[in-house]
Amino acid sequence: MNSHIYAFFNTLYKYFQVSFYFWLFLLKGAIIYSLIPAFTALLLTVKELHNEGADEEKHVKDIFTKHFNLFNQYKFVSFVFSIIVITSFSSLYLLNRSTSPYALMLTILVIYTLVMTVLLFTYTIFYLMNQHVEIRQMIMISFVSMIRNFAKSIMVLIFIIVLLILAYYNFLLFIIVGPFLYAISVNGTLRSLATEK
Repeated sequence: MNSHIYAFFNTLYKYFQVSFYFWLFLLKGAIIYSLIPAFTALLLTVKELHNEGADEEKHVKDIFTKHFNLFNQYKFVSFVFSIIVITSFSSLYLLNRSTSPYALMLTILVIYTLVMTVLLFTYTIFYLMNQHVEIRQMIMISFVSMIRNFAKSIMVLIFIIVLLILAYYNFLLFIIVGPFLYAISVNGTLRSLATEK
């Protein structure tokens, strides 16, 4: 019984470490340049910790650093995703203050763009950690998969919305548990797509 309790708290501690290193590495790349490396490393590190054959002696920092460095070449793509998200949020803020009759229609369009971007990003990092093809081809595969697997996309979106609600009500808790909960939900929801070509 005690060994199960120890294993649970040890796993939880490792997940807290994963969240810590995620934020650290994300800030290291000024956020906009490290989105893809940090998020892909997050998914891979949580997946590795889940695997039964994972090396207990290996430190979470070493695992995360190894995965981060593997995908650190995608700075430009990270920058593009960041700019789209920043522009969308800025547009929503300005549209919210606007009295234009087109404000509602434009708000819906911006929200749609934001949702599609977040889903495309999630599918891209998931496929990036499971398949080794050129990044432009990876984004096309991700887009098609996100449309084709509509139910999975909705589930991922629900998880993301729940985490955003958590961030709104308790930002400190979100910082601690948000990253690893995101990784667990994405890995679990999209797991069946890992072997697709």
